[in-house]
Amino acid sequence: MIQEILQRKPFSATSQNIIEILRQSIDVSTIFIAINDHVKDTILKAFNQGGVWIEEGLELPFEESYCRLVCANGRMATVIADTEQDPLTASLQMTKLLGRSSFIGVPLHLEDGTTFGTICAIDRKPGTFKEREISLFLAVAELLSNVVGLEYAQFKDTVTGAFNRIFLDTMSQFFNMKSKALGILFVDIDNFKAINREFGHAYGDRLLVQCARIMERVCGENPIIIRMQGDQFVIIFHETNLNRLIKHAQALLAAIRRTSLPSGGNISASIGIALSEEWTTDVLELLQRADAKMLTVKNRSKNGFAY
Repeated sequence: MIQEILQRKPFSATSQNIIEILRQSIDVSTIFIAINDHVKDTILKAFNQGGVWIEEGLELPFEESYCRLVCANGRMATVIADTEQDPLTASLQMTKLLGRSSFIGVPLHLEDGTTFGTICAIDRKPGTFKEREISLFLAVAELLSNVVGLEYAQFKDTVTGAFNRIFLDTMSQFFNMKSKALGILFVDIDNFKAINREFGHAYGDRLLVQCARIMERVCGENPIIIRMQGDQFVIIFHETNLNRLIKHAQALLAAIRRTSLPSGGNISASIGIALSEEWTTDVLELLQRADAKMLTVKNRSKNGFAY
């Protein structure tokens, strides 16, 4: 979803305005805004003077980019006086491409610290960027990060911090099922209405938060966790290996069963598994199949999974 937000008009327009502000405020060879998915780094906007150094649309492996160094440096500015002499940059592909130069970069980040891009400048001559220039870069990075954060917030569930149904509907519109296979776990917390009645909605909300954290811990960082409604969650994996999805479901059931209620009992869940096929039309169709499998567990005995 971050990558889709970055292609929209608000981010693109603000990026162009920031490039204009920086080029009028600082005398450097190149200014650029890059976005990344921590696999590849893509130049979204660029300004060059005295020849083209960095082109818009240029892609580099993230590990070989200056942006990796910036993103690894927290929310601070990364300043390098001589890219050919500094051990952090001397051996990188970007340095070999551009030659000796000075560099400044600041990260673009979400509120939770997740980085998704950078604002950078490169000058042909080695040197040190002034304090006011560093402050300007940090300020415009905060502005651009806030633009993304405001759009990103509409896709997050306010109780659990997982993605929400708006995210799922948006993903269904844009995701190409023909190019990428998906696997889905549809998770329903058993007897949740009764838990709410007995212990109250405030406790129920805390329990949902706990379940969302369990899903994050068990399934890892790559899957997308969505709170559908009430006590139902969807976990989307970018893979269709049934054995691995079954192991995730089993581990998830075991972790949820270890969660105790105030009365001394434990909670459980019903999970449906569905895998995309060549004939799968969209994400919502796949979701419906996972939902149907979950309901077979719920109507049978609960506390289990089906595929």
